[in-house]
Amino acid sequence: MGIFTKSAKEFGAVIKATVAEGAKQLPIVVSGASWSAIRLDDTHTRLILIDPGYINPQDTEVTVTFAHKTPKQIVDILSKEVFTATNNKIEVTVPAGSMRFIDVAY
Repeated sequence: MGIFTKSAKEFGAVIKATVAEGAKQLPIVVSGASWSAIRLDDTHTRLILIDPGYINPQDTEVTVTFAHKTPKQIVDILSKEVFTATNNKIEVTVPAGSMRFIDVAY
């Protein structure tokens, strides 16, 4: 057995491929914001979306993609705004320097 080594340039591609493969297994994927998804129970997930521009806050356009399951209801728990998924995606604006709390029911 030898030590397996890769250069930083080669390792970057390995990490990128590993992350892309792992993302395929996630039930929710977010682009455009910092985020966290918390499974509340078997049929509910709370999605927290955060404006990533802490140095230069600005309204952030976010795309949320749902995989493996189609949501029955998507609601911002603070504003009560209801979202409808089209092609298993929603578009959400996170206000500058703020966050949104979205509940997803399956």
